[in-house]
Amino acid sequence: MKKKITYWSLGGLVVAGIGFFAVNSFSKKEEATPANEIRVKRGSITDKVLAVGTIEPEKEIQVKSQVSGVVAKIFHEEGDFIHKGDALIEIKPAPTPREISDVVQEIDLAKNDVGILGRDKERLEGLKAKGMVATQEYERALQLYNAASLRLKTGQDRLELLKSGRVSAGGKQYESVVRAEMDGYILQKVVNVGDPVVAQSSFQAGVTLMTLADMKTLIFKGTVDEINVGRVKVGMPIVMKIGALPNKEIKATVSEIGLKAVKKDNTTTFDIKAEISKEFLAQLRAGYSANAEIIVQKKEGILTLPERVLVMRGDSSFVLLPGKTKEDKPTEKHIKTGLSDAITIEILSGIQDGAVVAEPPMKKIEN
Repeated sequence: MKKKITYWSLGGLVVAGIGFFAVNSFSKKEEATPANEIRVKRGSITDKVLAVGTIEPEKEIQVKSQVSGVVAKIFHEEGDFIHKGDALIEIKPAPTPREISDVVQEIDLAKNDVGILGRDKERLEGLKAKGMVATQEYERALQLYNAASLRLKTGQDRLELLKSGRVSAGGKQYESVVRAEMDGYILQKVVNVGDPVVAQSSFQAGVTLMTLADMKTLIFKGTVDEINVGRVKVGMPIVMKIGALPNKEIKATVSEIGLKAVKKDNTTTFDIKAEISKEFLAQLRAGYSANAEIIVQKKEGILTLPERVLVMRGDSSFVLLPGKTKEDKPTEKHIKTGLSDAITIEILSGIQDGAVVAEPPMKKIEN
């Protein structure tokens, strides 16, 4: 009999405990803010402008040849680090018979001019020594002779370059081996052994053989919409997100803003450049796509509310203060606002920290 009384007593205690917990939980829920009411709280707001672009080397050059021909040998591959003056590609001259014929003809004409003008120069030298010719006439003959001699030397150098790929002129050595003009990495190799090469000259751009870049000076190149470009200033901080590095935030600083708009696909944008902080350079590669957030203004520890709870009337902002009971209608309270990021807005005055505001009723869409 005693055991039964004990069991019943324990059961009563359990039921009482459950009842107390339920009542206590219910009372706490009553104290919580209802779902349609929002509390003013302290937080941070960041006003930012989005820029879309890529990571690129600040110093990047295209390697070209001064000799036309065929690629005979490639000394380095993509990704290799090279020093200024290192051999990159050897070009084997492959002149056409017409090119050889034209140069030979130029040499023959120059030789003929040198012979005629040389004899004329010698004759005037003799007359000048006797005072029988003006100095001006002699100097003109000397000038013509020197010009013809130069044409002859240039033609001979061109012929030597076409045949052997090497020639010395003006104290410099010209050869068919293309060498690096800077320290850096080979980003791209455009040609292969056996490919034809067109030389760079004042008349033509020439074929690009390789692309070299200094990876120690990477920058961000992007575009900003014309609506927001007026808010961007040189020196503003940037936080970048890169798809290849999802867990990294790359920091940079705006260094240049384009002066002229770029119009494409019915949109108008402005180019910007940003200098990337040095501690992030080792993690980056040329060509990475990046989304950059330009920090226009940031405030922390300020009073905030979701912008959706505001009631706008003209240039004034209001919030709805809930009534003391559920039957009481909310009352409007005029407030002053500050910085906004289109989701959260700063409260400057009119309401205190921790105050409760009601969400405005949803507007019905009428057909």
